Amino acid sequence: MKTIGKYLAILIAVVLLWNQVILKPFRVLSMLFHKMGHAVVAFLFGYGSNAFEAAFGSMGDSMVGAQGWFPSFMISSGGYLGSILFFALIMFLKKTNAKKYLLGSLAIIYLFISISVPALRGTVLYAAVFTAIAILLYMIQRGGVEEIAIDVVAMSSVAYIIYETLVDTVLFKINQQFSIIKGWNTGIPLDMARLKNITGLPELLWAVVWIVIAVLVINAVVLKMGGTGKR
Repeated sequence: MKTIGKYLAILIAVVLLWNQVILKPFRVLSMLFHKMGHAVVAFLFGYGSNAFEAAFGSMGDSMVGAQGWFPSFMISSGGYLGSILFFALIMFLKKTNAKKYLLGSLAIIYLFISISVPALRGTVLYAAVFTAIAILLYMIQRGGVEEIAIDVVAMSSVAYIIYETLVDTVLFKINQQFSIIKGWNTGIPLDMARLKNITGLPELLWAVVWIVIAVLVINAVVLKMGGTGKR
């Protein structure tokens, strides 16, 4: 229970700070995980390099336009699947000998994508800040602080789903109905809108589905990792 409480606290903190500058380096990295999910699923459905060009062709959430119901559904869901898989992968690697290389490897990949992809060069500053954090943690050799940083990266990946579904969809819809917060005009996330158009089911339903999936995965991964620590 203590382990679940720890990760729940991190998740809540990340969601609350989602639009704050202090979290931007982690938030942008989670966006890259999300884009990679769209791109990989589209690639698996035969869209080749176009899958990556579409996903990484802008700062916003974008994906290749697929033909057919099932490919469209899977590619639209691919971003959230990517977020979940990267969360699980990071949590798994944290419990292996790869942990000592994890932040550094992520920093190199982050910098490479930010510099090499023209549409994402506006994220170079955030990649540089993340790299500086990784270097600093390597220099001070504080395992506890490094573990917290890795946890924030992992939880930021899955927080992408929670924020888009709970805040940008569920709470946004409630606000539209009751006008609680004036001037809230962010609009429904692209993935939610596409899933609605593809299936005919409302965005609220899809938001709840992905919230449940995210919570179940977090619970399963945290419980599993909690019981299989390094000896």
